[in-house]
Amino acid sequence: MKRKILSLILLNIFVLSAYSQSVNPPIPIEMFIGNNRTSFVMSMKRNIYKKINFSNNSSATVDYKNTQSENELVTNNTLSYQFHKNINIGTGIQYHYKKGFIPNISMGFLYANPTIMIVLTPAFHLLPNGDMNIETMSFIEFKPKLTEKIRLYTKAQAMYNQKLVDNKHDRSFAFFHLGLKINTITFGAACRYDYYGPTKIFKENYGGFIKFDI
Repeated sequence: MKRKILSLILLNIFVLSAYSQSVNPPIPIEMFIGNNRTSFVMSMKRNIYKKINFSNNSSATVDYKNTQSENELVTNNTLSYQFHKNINIGTGIQYHYKKGFIPNISMGFLYANPTIMIVLTPAFHLLPNGDMNIETMSFIEFKPKLTEKIRLYTKAQAMYNQKLVDNKHDRSFAFFHLGLKINTITFGAACRYDYYGPTKIFKENYGGFIKFDI
């Protein structure tokens, strides 16, 4: 099942890259190799028609023993309407490795220039069992220019998912990057802190990352 989902993601990227408008931003693909786990993250945004956009955000995580219960795959597909240059509203569906397919509605707030990017995306998720979660994803990138070709790269990213029925914690993480950006390649050190379930089971990961803008 997971292989089929990954194949569908790659097919979506190929088709939309080939037929969407040329003004679309590049696709960042990142790999984080840590002391406990390895993660892969990819995000894509494509203009479909005027103010209507399609976006895909996918992440996969595996531990080094390939323990099935520890492997994760989450992908979000969203169709959004950009009614303001910095604000959009969207609807889509998430595939979650444990919960299955989850419909959602979301808003996106974005401020960006060559040096800084700030993103905030709150969303409501309708779970297969009829419950509803609220999830907020946010990050800030700070990329000041060091030379004509090199920028400092710093990023702080956080996600918090709360169950609305019983008001308990479901999932959250914090992810930090520090490195250099040279043209379309970014690399450096990173650390990630993950929390699972109502008891906030904690997992940490330290290592390095490399990101390509294609």
